[in-house]
Amino acid sequence: MGSLVRFEERVVVGNVINEVVAIGKSREYGLVVVGKGRMPSAMVAQLAVHPAEHPELGPIGDALASSGHGVTSSVLVVQQHDMSNADEVPVSVIVDGHAHDGEFPKDMVEP
Repeated sequence: MGSLVRFEERVVVGNVINEVVAIGKSREYGLVVVGKGRMPSAMVAQLAVHPAEHPELGPIGDALASSGHGVTSSVLVVQQHDMSNADEVPVSVIVDGHAHDGEFPKDMVEP
């Protein structure tokens, strides 16, 4: 029995979260690969109103991995590492399900 492998790249104009969740729910794809990276500030502002369940995945990965969306596909989130900014590595600390970007909570001892 043969398997079908298909690569499809989509450019989304409008609500990217709704489009990506629709792809994940469609049952047409066994694997959805999304990039975690820099987004235009207008898009970041639009996505900021939704609390993140999985902030370490970025807004798109979070939407696909969050409960309640009915996504059945496997999700792979990739992030490019830029060596020119190696000394500016962002740090995300998850404490009790809440992200603290770049700063440790006062009651937590830094490693």
